[in-house]
Amino acid sequence: MQSFLGNLNYYSRFIEDFAIYASILYELRDIDFFDASGRDNTRLESDDQDQRDMWTQVTKAFVVLKDNIVNAPILTHFDPDK
Repeated sequence: MQSFLGNLNYYSRFIEDFAIYASILYELRDIDFFDASGRDNTRLESDDQDQRDMWTQVTKAFVVLKDNIVNAPILTHFDPDK
């Protein structure tokens, strides 16, 4: 996650609404995965709608940022003759 965000951050000036979509990914990065790995249940319980909503937002943000970096306009050096 950290390397993905680092690469995106490098090109963040060229990604529209980068901060909006990246904010939830930065929140996910800050979760203590060591504590989360100690859980026995790896699936979400059906009554845990807040976590389902969060993961839906995380997935959407990841897909949008990935698509934006793949489809970003090609950057070139300035050509004064054009």
